[in-house]
Amino acid sequence: MQRITTQISVSKLRKSVKKCQSNEKLRVKGFPKAFTRKRRLSVIIIIIMIIRTINKSLQIMLDEITVENGVTNVSKQAFSQARQQINPEFIRELYDENAEYLAGEESVKTWKGKRVIAIDGTTLAIENTPELKEYFGCSGRGEKSATARASLATDVFEGIAYDCRISPYKKSEVELADEHMKRLSEIGLCKSIILADRGYPSYEFMGNLLDNGFDFLIRISRSWTTVISEIENCDSQFDYELNGVRYDCRAVTIQLDNGECEYLVTSLSREVLSLDETKYLYSLRWNIETKYDFIKNKLELENFSGKTRIAVMQDFYAAVLISNIAACAISAADEEIEQADSSKNLKHSRKTNRNYALSHIVRVFLTAMIETDDKKRDKLFDQVYDFCERAPLSVRPNRNPDRKVPRSKHFHIVKR
Repeated sequence: MQRITTQISVSKLRKSVKKCQSNEKLRVKGFPKAFTRKRRLSVIIIIIMIIRTINKSLQIMLDEITVENGVTNVSKQAFSQARQQINPEFIRELYDENAEYLAGEESVKTWKGKRVIAIDGTTLAIENTPELKEYFGCSGRGEKSATARASLATDVFEGIAYDCRISPYKKSEVELADEHMKRLSEIGLCKSIILADRGYPSYEFMGNLLDNGFDFLIRISRSWTTVISEIENCDSQFDYELNGVRYDCRAVTIQLDNGECEYLVTSLSREVLSLDETKYLYSLRWNIETKYDFIKNKLELENFSGKTRIAVMQDFYAAVLISNIAACAISAADEEIEQADSSKNLKHSRKTNRNYALSHIVRVFLTAMIETDDKKRDKLFDQVYDFCERAPLSVRPNRNPDRKVPRSKHFHIVKR
């Protein structure tokens, strides 16, 4: 991805925030006159505070941004009350505008001319307040733990989430995936290849993908005995009929490094996707897991800055938005590191140190949102890329650490 992509995406975001007063989605229903009077804590400061996701206490973050804007002595209680008048759908709209711009970016990597997008869901541990329990529902033993369900549709090469969803826990991942398909079609990505794990496949789901113009490569469980039993020489054609329409697909067997076999179904022909390429292409699905790791652990998504539905949804959309800005900057830096290393005799390829770069990217993003001089903003972004390229990490292949899936919350609201 090109450097200019990050700068343009932030500039577009900055303009949308600057014009927020005229946006119909800005205010929560029931507060038509919110932010019409001039106050020390302006609506633009509140929005930037919501968008700025970083692991500091709420009061420290508030002090930093208000001082930079010539405002002092603003309490976190004042911010918390003011944010309840901002509709989460406005933050969602900022995210959608950014994702739509990135979807049209031609410098994004593709596989044989097609975008490769992984779809996967997760659960979010939220505070056990009566409001959150009622809206999002609960999971766990006795169904006493307030939990939200979330889902992303993520570009596996660039780490960009083209669509994100947060919903009550009872909503299924497949339902959220259907919503992803509609959004991806709206922003011109209906010719993409969809990767999904074994929790998604059904004849109806695959037919829906094909009807909407998508190709797919999906892992199936061993319960698909009819399809699996007909696989010959690791690669066989099969068809099925649904609502009077016949669909042609392939079933493929791949062998993992540990000797186990996995089964995949795909709409791609042998001419487009060979048996040898299948394992590589499906392995790219893991990049959505690293996206969740980035959002949950690096950006501390579950360290929510409020206990209300509005705050949770604002934080979710803001975190995914910031993760996309960071992904753009890191992708551009990765390409420049790769170009610089091409003339070196290195044992392993190298990439940007995500942990090292993140805090600097978020800090510069905040400054760029406030800075009015275009040349100064461009200089700030040059500093970001220099910082990202300063200490790259070596990429060592075939490293497979054990995956840990804890349910307990990583963070407590008191930290905010």
